[in-house]
Amino acid sequence: MMRLVLYREPATDDGTPGRLVMPDWECHTLELPWRDNKPRCSCIPTGEYECCLVDSPRFGIVYGVQGVPGRSHILIHAGNVAGDRDKGRCSDVDGCILLGLERGVCKGQCGVLKSKAALSMFMVRMEGRPFRLVVK
Repeated sequence: MMRLVLYREPATDDGTPGRLVMPDWECHTLELPWRDNKPRCSCIPTGEYECCLVDSPRFGIVYGVQGVPGRSHILIHAGNVAGDRDKGRCSDVDGCILLGLERGVCKGQCGVLKSKAALSMFMVRMEGRPFRLVVK
């Protein structure tokens, strides 16, 4: 099973930026800030997770991150911002991982850009195969 690594950078109220690295490609990521793994408010804990295709009513066929302690419906999908709503920031996620080809400003805060293109490229490269996600 392929092993992908998500390297996180320090979080701010605008989210937790990072990089998703696979053998032949990488992209930017954005998640919620760490808020003690609180559902709908926090990124997921560091660790290793199995990911497989799921059919999301909202996002269609995307990868789901399985086995996250105390959490469910964690997806890898398109979006631009992942800020702390309790601090007035905008967010396109409730704990999921966003992909982007670039970083920039969106909705007045730090975000990822060209997210739909990044997700499409990721899905093509993965060819529907399950993988291990290592979050560092």
